[in-house]
Amino acid sequence: MSKARYEELMRQSERHFARRQFREAGGIAEQIIAQKATYAPALAMMARIGFALRQFDQAAPFAQRAVTAERRDPFYHVLYGQTLLEQGHTRKAIAAFEKALRLRPGYEEATAGLAEGLERNGKGARAREILAPAIRAGSASPRMALAYARSARAAGDHEAVTSTVNAQLDRTDLPDDARRSLLLVLGRSLDDQGRHDDAFEAFRAANGTAPPAYDHAAEVERFAEIRTAFARSATAGLPRAAAGGETAVFVVGMPRSGSTLIEQIIHAHPQGAGAGEPRHLSQITMRLGPAIGSARSYPACVSDLTPAHVKGVAEEYLRRLRTADARATRIVDKALENFLFLGLVALLLPEAKVIHARRAPMDLCFSCYMHDLRHPWAFDLGTLGRYHRLYADLMQFWHTEIDLPILDVDYESLVADQAGESRRIIDFVGLPWDDACLRYFEAKRQVATISYDQVRKPIYQNAAGRFRRYEGHLGALREALGE
Repeated sequence: MSKARYEELMRQSERHFARRQFREAGGIAEQIIAQKATYAPALAMMARIGFALRQFDQAAPFAQRAVTAERRDPFYHVLYGQTLLEQGHTRKAIAAFEKALRLRPGYEEATAGLAEGLERNGKGARAREILAPAIRAGSASPRMALAYARSARAAGDHEAVTSTVNAQLDRTDLPDDARRSLLLVLGRSLDDQGRHDDAFEAFRAANGTAPPAYDHAAEVERFAEIRTAFARSATAGLPRAAAGGETAVFVVGMPRSGSTLIEQIIHAHPQGAGAGEPRHLSQITMRLGPAIGSARSYPACVSDLTPAHVKGVAEEYLRRLRTADARATRIVDKALENFLFLGLVALLLPEAKVIHARRAPMDLCFSCYMHDLRHPWAFDLGTLGRYHRLYADLMQFWHTEIDLPILDVDYESLVADQAGESRRIIDFVGLPWDDACLRYFEAKRQVATISYDQVRKPIYQNAAGRFRRYEGHLGALREALGE
């Protein structure tokens, strides 16, 4: 295949990518890679698709291969750095951004990425120092401004947050996703200052900026299909593993429920490790039907499982999980959406443990509303409440319909009695007590979620009951929750 043909195919792939037709874009890129495994633009396209789908564990290897193929092109180093940052590999990401800046001094995307990495690594002052010239000159890109505003808020410089965000909001070319992220940072800064009405207006404006479509009826149907497939009467005759999976600890729930703290407490134990939020189970379920020769998709296809399928899928999951830490005896999978898949876990890994991170519904949903989660159900208070009810009902279903041990850990109890709840967690997962679990914030580990700043500090209690400061604005949420 000629160079001109590769370039023409990449133009086609780019057009599909721009329309979010990721299957088509990826198919073309894979066609090129099959012919020339070192063609960097195609490798980068596969990484970009993984990034867009938030499948960072799949994106990173392609980005790394693109770097290997074109070491002198800073774009590929930035792409690799971004995937590393999203996976929580902050130090490696910083190195990738620094390499890009050596190749192209002043490269905006690399500068913004470096600053974000430094801020996540606890070096906010250095991040602001790097970004300050562009901020002062009014030439900062939206991503640079966002990194600066986040760092300024962490330092308590709320005046800098306001001026930085407002300078960006005045732009006519500001992308919707950047506008939303900047408004959310502004809202949290205003919340820090006790300006709750102003903060809520910022949150409302952020979540009203190009919200994605959310089909609640489709979600109701999906949850009903899960309950039908995994009711005790439906699974009574299905094959299941007799043992295995004791290494796996699933921390499930909704975002902003304290799950990152739970993971970090276990990770701080000498025999524990946190795997972050891998999409192992989600990816397994997406292709389970074809993989086992079933004409049906998940979850209906579980009725076609054979003992060999159960053994093979369980081994695949554990192999992936152990890549996080081959020596740990307990590894935490904190992909919160795994609450959807606990019925399958019960068939595959009967000795796994499940920790359900819970939080008072009003506090949890409002915390989701004020953070940059990107879930379609998180942009509106009413849909947040309705989705929470689906989740809570399904968790109650699992408590009665499957035999996996499930420990409920309430956020409020965890922050009020860290020592007692930490001991309960460690005992539940079958590890001997170690005082290091009380010093989880000292553990040398990078965290990829939006709670990354919290796990560097001792537990704090000021988030409990935050919704009460916004009571007058939350009628739609309370009604949707049925409270």
